[in-house]
Amino acid sequence: MRELENWWDANRPTARTTFKEAFSTLVGHISRMPGIGRPCDDIQLPGVRRLLIEGTPYAVFYTVDHEATEVFVAAVWSRARGSSPRVR
Repeated sequence: MRELENWWDANRPTARTTFKEAFSTLVGHISRMPGIGRPCDDIQLPGVRRLLIEGTPYAVFYTVDHEATEVFVAAVWSRARGSSPRVR
């Protein structure tokens, strides 16, 4: 994740926010509304949802453990890569 943050900051100096800020905002949305992301039926891990990180070409793929009240980020993936990541 740090590598992605560093690349974004170095190569997107005119971006409205840093990648870290955009990711933190998204995590806040997920923590308040865990079902906000779109379900991903094309990923082998059950219950995976996808949510775009605003202002970036990236999406976060995550699952929610409602009993433990935890969110697990399975992948951060660029839409430029095409299909969904291989998450298990």
